Amino acid sequence: MTRRHIFFAGLLLAACGRPSPVPPETLLPPALASWNREELSAVPPSAAPAEVRALGLERAYRASYQGAGAVQVTFYSMSSQTAAFELAQKWPPAPDSVVFHQDSHFVALHWRDSPRAGLQAFVTALRNHLRSLSR
Repeated sequence: MTRRHIFFAGLLLAACGRPSPVPPETLLPPALASWNREELSAVPPSAAPAEVRALGLERAYRASYQGAGAVQVTFYSMSSQTAAFELAQKWPPAPDSVVFHQDSHFVALHWRDSPRAGLQAFVTALRNHLRSLSR
């Protein structure tokens, strides 16, 4: 094999690898709509619900946002889009909470003292942000 063949074989193998994970600061940005992130931390896999772990949890983060009230966001990056969708279907409903999935991500939001219009703006901004990352 010539050097050129070895070089192109190496490029081909590198292209087959998994993309590097998106940093949490990018997934859950400092500002969304009129909401500002106050805190961002990694969630250890052992702290995630058993069903989340069973479906293929890769990593998890928790963020709190302040704006027209307070929102706590728990972000789960799953092993596949199917796992994130299944989690959205099985997640138990709870008051003052909403869940959604985008690609292989599952997001659970819980709020306090927040008006509906402000929450809609936040959820829409977060969904659009995650959608833009997958393009």
